[in-house]
Amino acid sequence: MRLKRDARILKEKAIASLIGATAAFNSPHDRGRPTQVLLQLQHAFEMLLKAALVQFGVKVFDRRSGRSKGFEACVRLAESTDQVGLTAEDAGTLRAIDALRDDEQHWYNEVSEQLLYLHARAAITGSSDFRWGSRLESSGDEEHAEAVVGQVAVAAGHVYHAGHEEAQHGISSRR
Repeated sequence: MRLKRDARILKEKAIASLIGATAAFNSPHDRGRPTQVLLQLQHAFEMLLKAALVQFGVKVFDRRSGRSKGFEACVRLAESTDQVGLTAEDAGTLRAIDALRDDEQHWYNEVSEQLLYLHARAAITGSSDFRWGSRLESSGDEEHAEAVVGQVAVAAGHVYHAGHEEAQHGISSRR
């Protein structure tokens, strides 16, 4: 299925943010690293959810207020829209990332390396079919989804080897 113009733009923003999250995660510099990863990762999934919702005709922009719906509203809509295919488990992962991001952005929080890795990995490799546009463009074709994630890994400066799970998803355990 061909992406609608707005869905395509939102998906590209999602991929750009995932590239930023991947680069920040794999950065040798620790100062601000968890904050950067969480900000970019949360934004990537917000844009991806909006792309999927827009593609399937769900309104995410409120003309009256002149603003788009927020992250939680998009998660709820994606859970209740069968075409999007967001599972309850993946919605929970996205909510956890949003909560960690909120703590990092508005106060402070100590996010361990293990917790950061766990949530980043779970978000990127989750079970939902909406992952990186596979459901949007090819009815859940996993090969297409892996190709998109591989392109993100390469764009973030990481070698992509088919069959090597860490490289496929651009996130690797650092410590």
